[in-house]
Amino acid sequence: MSNWSELPQDLLLILLEKLDNLFDYIRFCSVCSSWRSVGKTDSHRIRRQPPCLLFSSGKFLPITQLQNPHPPKSPLLSLPQNTACLGSYRGWLAILNRDVTMLHLQNPVSGQQIALPPLKAIIDNHKSNYQHRTSVWPIKKAVLSSEPSSSSCFVVVICSISDLFYCKLGDATWTRLLVPGFAESRGFSDVTYHMGQLLALQSTGTIFTTDLNSSCPRLTKLDTVGYTWNHAYLVSCGAELLVVSHREACNGVTKFEVQKQDYITTQWRDVKDLGGYALFLGYNRSFAVLATGLKGIQANHIYFTLVKSYKIDWQYQCLPAEHEVGMYDLEQSKVKPICQNNISIAAENTSVWWVPKIQ
Repeated sequence: MSNWSELPQDLLLILLEKLDNLFDYIRFCSVCSSWRSVGKTDSHRIRRQPPCLLFSSGKFLPITQLQNPHPPKSPLLSLPQNTACLGSYRGWLAILNRDVTMLHLQNPVSGQQIALPPLKAIIDNHKSNYQHRTSVWPIKKAVLSSEPSSSSCFVVVICSISDLFYCKLGDATWTRLLVPGFAESRGFSDVTYHMGQLLALQSTGTIFTTDLNSSCPRLTKLDTVGYTWNHAYLVSCGAELLVVSHREACNGVTKFEVQKQDYITTQWRDVKDLGGYALFLGYNRSFAVLATGLKGIQANHIYFTLVKSYKIDWQYQCLPAEHEVGMYDLEQSKVKPICQNNISIAAENTSVWWVPKIQ
């Protein structure tokens, strides 16, 4: 056939089904108007992009390519140099700049950026509580309540001490989230949105909730789950809220435990079956993905990127210096290698989980 634009739609859909890489999809839609029309009708594929491992260099590896010892070369995303990704949500990243004074939202596919308030109030609070020590990262994580296109989008950041700060898009400053007196000195492990509700987990195992739309948001105690972890994550998995604890034994072996609440007894119990889901844990974001229909993802597995140490320089950079990437078989309680090309991963400063989205 001399004119590729005249290929039958059935054949184009077969070709499209073979693509599981965001940028291959974009290239497909760029061939001509008829191909682009077919691509736009495949809305299911747009919604079900598989997670990628995104590196600070702008390089990325879709999970479908992680088992390939020689993955095909992907275009570099335009990411600011010497920055840290502290959060991600449906294609958007929360980027902390080089001198640790600003946090902004960025879509690395479209290049769109959204400024957030200056971090002066947060940093001043951090330095005051740490008596000007600079060996601790001032912000650990940023969580978005919804896509930035929503007028009601909130951004919540976890500071290195007990404080949480939040802002609504368009605010000029960050606001400290009020914490009950008994909880002020107990640092937070994670924050997430579940079923439209903001939840925060303290290192003591206490879960708090609040409504940021109220006139004076304040955290209130919701529940308590037992704890003996090095770090814990809150993960929204369908209708369930999971608490995933990470433990590292004295021999260096990484272990994870998953708990959810039994609605009858109200007790938290261990979970060994995620019901077809896989979990992705990272210092920037933790989420669940239904493994059915997504190539390269194994159900009942935990895919993780763990930060082991930080390299801090207040004036020049603020980047995790060492990290571990792997997957954990929840049923067998065993860590497995996530990919065959670990050499290229080890050469990168940081890696975070990112789910691309076509706007």
